[in-house]
Order: sequence, then C-alpha cells, then structure tokens
Amino acid sequence: MDDASDLAGQPIALERIDDFVYRATGLSNVYLVKTDEGDVVIDTGFVMIAAQQKAVLSEISSGPASYIILTHAHGDHVTGTALWRGEDTRVIAHSEFPQRMAMQKRLTPYFNKRNHFFYPYAPTELPPN
Repeated sequence: MDDASDLAGQPIALERIDDFVYRATGLSNVYLVKTDEGDVVIDTGFVMIAAQQKAVLSEISSGPASYIILTHAHGDHVTGTALWRGEDTRVIAHSEFPQRMAMQKRLTPYFNKRNHFFYPYAPTELPPN
C-alpha cells in the first residue's frame, strides 16, 4: 500500500447480472437497473473511481438516472452521486440519511486520521452530493 495502486488498481468492469441489472465492480460496487421508468442506480461509488464506474455503466445506460438509491451514508457508496444526478433525478435514501451524512461530516477528523493509515493516497475532503 505504498501508492494509489491499491485503491486505483481495483478492477472496474461491467458485469451483466440479468437482462435488467448490471454491476460496475470496484472498491465498492455500483448497480444499474434498467426499468420502464428509466435507469435506477444503486449506490454511486467512491469519488476516486466513480467516474470510471459510470463510464463502464454508460455502455448500457440511457442517460441521467431517473432514480438513485443510496443504501447507506459511507463515502464509498455515496460520493459519486453528483455524476449520476440529473435535473429530474430522484434520490432515495433512508429517512435518517441526512443525519447520518451530518454525523459522518462531524467525524471527518477521526475518519481521515484512521483512513489515512490504510489509504494514504485517498482524498481528505469528500465532494458534496
């Protein structure tokens, strides 16, 4: 773990799960579900690789997501949201999601110190969603 290759080197590939569900692999997975109402993205990945995951899923995506479902507030699941959000995209998350994000932000100094030990090349500031 002496450079970014550990995190950046995670394989990012498109996997077809069935006719309607696809996954972009990586540090955390991003799922795309094709529906009659538009694309649904489940989790949006980690900021350092989210653009690569979106590029892979764009091979089968029809444009901005109609819906984004965020399963929880960890940075490796939510910091790619801005890449997928369109003007009419609906973001779906637990009712306590804003409080969890606020808690994550308040604990940033602790998390940065801890995470820097494991991922010294990761950004210390996460983008707003």
